[in-house]
Amino acid sequence: MRFILMACGTLLFSAFVILAGSGLLFGVIPLHARAIGFSDTSIGVLGSFYFAGMLLGCVIAPTLLRAVGHVRVFAAAAAIATAMPLGHALFSEPLAWGFMRLVTGCCFAVIYAIIESWLNERATNEIRGMVLAVYNIINYAAIASGQQMLRLYDIGGFELFSLTAILISIAAVPVVLTPTTAPTPPDSPKLRPIWLYHISPVAFAGAIAVGLVNGAFWSLAPVYATSLGLSASGSADFITASIIGTVVTLFPIGRASDRMDRRTIMAVVTGLSVISALGLALFAILGLSSYWVLMGLSMIFGAAAMPIYALAGAHGNDHAKPEELVQVSTGLLLLYTIGAIIGPIITSLLMSGFGAGFLFLWVAVIHTLLLGYTIWRMTQRAPVKEKYREPFVPMPRTSPMAVELSPLVQDEDSSSVQ
Repeated sequence: MRFILMACGTLLFSAFVILAGSGLLFGVIPLHARAIGFSDTSIGVLGSFYFAGMLLGCVIAPTLLRAVGHVRVFAAAAAIATAMPLGHALFSEPLAWGFMRLVTGCCFAVIYAIIESWLNERATNEIRGMVLAVYNIINYAAIASGQQMLRLYDIGGFELFSLTAILISIAAVPVVLTPTTAPTPPDSPKLRPIWLYHISPVAFAGAIAVGLVNGAFWSLAPVYATSLGLSASGSADFITASIIGTVVTLFPIGRASDRMDRRTIMAVVTGLSVISALGLALFAILGLSSYWVLMGLSMIFGAAAMPIYALAGAHGNDHAKPEELVQVSTGLLLLYTIGAIIGPIITSLLMSGFGAGFLFLWVAVIHTLLLGYTIWRMTQRAPVKEKYREPFVPMPRTSPMAVELSPLVQDEDSSSVQ
């Protein structure tokens, strides 16, 4: 750990602070929007705009970095990202908020790409896997911390937007002042959907399904929670419970999938996700009010639903050639983002028409379809033999550059040199 802190400590600090700001913003945007009278549909569209900005940022980041350089691009992206939360506090029109969410998503994608580029440059082969593990932990811890900051101020005021701006500004300082040489700009990501589908249909379907579900969850879970009568802090607890569930089960599930057909594990957790989602839907539809039952269901949902993307990615890697691992992981991330653009719009329309419980009915339907497709594919293709499976390595869904941190990619690069 000491070597990781020496090599990457300041960058990991920046990552934690910026992700905490992102987690806070994911909580405050829907809650404040509801407080000032935005409809559920408008709130869902705001989530879609954010993920559309993420997709745009993933595409344009390499071009910007090659043209201007890492430090200048990071400074510009951080400055714009700092201004956006303050803009939310000044304007109360859905169209203006949609534009600001689009810009925020784009800036965050660029910022993540730069941080991950530098982490990849500084991490030696010996600590690469551990750096990625720490980065994963930081992702979950920071988002949960950001959610808990909702307790600090009134959701209807400007203070939480100001706090988000402060966090983004602080995160920029270690990167902008870094004395090391900037890394080589990454290549532009390419989406080859037909090729990716032929590599692994289950991974392809899993990435889209998880995007449809998670985009809706992150955009509208606070609306669901407050519809049940929870306060802003209760909404933060609801989302934090799902994150805790994810952290508890992610690596045990991944290790189990290393020893058997990953599709079997994927089917099991997808089935559990359907059950927990139906429980959460009924909780809202029946008007139940047990705080601890709700938190327990959220934790089970996070434990089952959130690892699906990592399992899909690992399954895709099992069927790829060594030189294709980056393309597979990048393609799955872009498919996930496309799903995350679509999911909040459809789900918000359902919630507006039929009630908050339809957030999790949507989840149950999408995961049921994924479950059925996964089981069918198991009858069409033999499992990969254990000796040919790549080790399970969960990847953050931040930018394509996170893929370069994977020890699988580094191992393949190293072997090609030898």
